[in-house]
Parts: sequence; structure tokens; C-alpha cells
Amino acid sequence: MFRAASLIWCIFPVLLHAQERDLRQWVLVTPLYSVSGAAVLSDVQVLQDGRAANHDRPTVQREVPFRIGLLFDESGSGRRLPSHDLLLERVLDWTGDTLQRHKGDAFLVGFNDQIITSTEMRADTSQLRLALSQLRPIGGTALRDAIVHGSQKFDSVRPEPQPTARLLLVVSDGVDNASYGKERNAIESAQRSGVRVYVIGLPFPEAAAGKSLLEHLAVNTGGQAFFPADESDVDRALAAIERDVANSFLVGFVPEAHDGKSHKLRVELKNQSIHARYTPVFYAPSGATAGDSTR
Repeated sequence: MFRAASLIWCIFPVLLHAQERDLRQWVLVTPLYSVSGAAVLSDVQVLQDGRAANHDRPTVQREVPFRIGLLFDESGSGRRLPSHDLLLERVLDWTGDTLQRHKGDAFLVGFNDQIITSTEMRADTSQLRLALSQLRPIGGTALRDAIVHGSQKFDSVRPEPQPTARLLLVVSDGVDNASYGKERNAIESAQRSGVRVYVIGLPFPEAAAGKSLLEHLAVNTGGQAFFPADESDVDRALAAIERDVANSFLVGFVPEAHDGKSHKLRVELKNQSIHARYTPVFYAPSGATAGDSTR
């Protein structure tokens, strides 16, 4: 009897640790300049609604695979950009190079006033390139709805066996004239799915009207928005995104709340001279699903 009771008490902490691991959520963090791995591992603190967790110590993962969603605006405005197809090919080339360096997979969504194509998740971009070759610019723009579709797609494909960075790279002029959902729906969907949004604005004179939406999508998910003046600036934007990706790491934490609601998130590096970008909120699991594992 005593040996059985002792065994139970030995196993109990392990079960608690497993349960905590299942509840862990992950946020992609990008210091504004490079820091050493040792500094990151020892100096990260997570604040939920302004308070540090009483029992949880953040987990840091530096070497992580990437899942990349490409959202390509195939509305009629693309007809006014002679190098439209070449620009999208360059983004696809960058995606293939990034997957080789960091491992992972990607999907492609082409949209105008509706979703035209939405590929499977692929480690090889050849199928994405085939899908791209079949797209033709026509119709209006439903960018907000495409963001919702792309964000939710991360949760609908096969589970991630390890913590994974989720990125949406959006190429659009941002002039949304066909979505059913509002801006807040698009931002919330990305935040709920733990997706960071990067944006490359198409260089149209009219694109100024869509700049605000594109910037809000990026800022509220820890990403960046780039507005190249011409096609030659696109490579510089992609290089900047690559630097971001290479310098980022995932931080895992256990939510204190289980109400399914939005909560403020703050990630601090104890060296106060180091600032970072990340999604400023997280969505807690609901009470009914608190025991389910998160990515």
C-alpha cells in the first residue's frame, strides 16, 4: 500500500507538468536587434494583463520551423502593374528559400472578391508555383475575408508536431471593396490563430487608400508592412522580412485565464534596452477546452 501511494505521488508531478505543457501557447517574438541565445533563455518574462504568472516560467524555442501562408491579391487592379506576375514569382522564390533554411511548409491563397484558389500545405513550392501560374487578375478585392480564411487555414491542416512560427505574407494594394467581414474580424482571426502578418503593398497610386488597413494588420500581429515605391524595392522588403524571421524566437506560456476572451500580452526581456515586436494580445482557451493541447 505504501509503495503504491509513493508511486502515485512520484507520477503526480509528471502529470501536472504534462497538463501544463498541453496548455502552453506560443508567441513569436522579434528583438529589434540580435541578442545571444543565452541572454534570451535567461531573460524573458511574460505578463498577462499586466501581471506575471505565479507558477509558470516561459519556454523559449529559438530553432523552429515555419509555416507560411501566401495571400496574393488577384483583383483587377493587378492588370495595371506590368510586372505583377514577376512580383508574385519573386515572393514565391523567397518562400522556397526560407523553407529550405528554416524548414517547414507553405500554402498559397489567391483571392479577388472571393477565394479563387487555396492550396494544400506543401514543403515543396512546386505545387504553389503551378497554382500561381493559373491565376489571372480580375474582379474586386476581399482582403479582410482572405485574412480570415488564411488564418483559419493554419488550424485546419494537419497538427504541428512541435512549436511552429506561423506567418501570413500578404501581397495586396489593401483597397478592400468586397469583404463581408470588418477589419476587427480579420485582426482577431489572425490573433486567435497565433499568426503574424507581413505585408507588401502593391505599388499603385491608388494604394494609399488601403495603406491603413495593411498597417493595422501588421502592427496588431507583430509583423511589418512594406510599401515599395517600385518593383525594385520588393527585394529589399523581402530581405527585411528574412532578417526578422532569422532573429525571431518562440516564447511559450500557460494562460492564467480560461474564459475564451482576449487578454493583453507583454513580453519583456529583462535587459530593458532590448525592445521586441510580438502580437500584443492572446486569446485564452475556454473552460470547456482548457485541457486541449495548443500548438
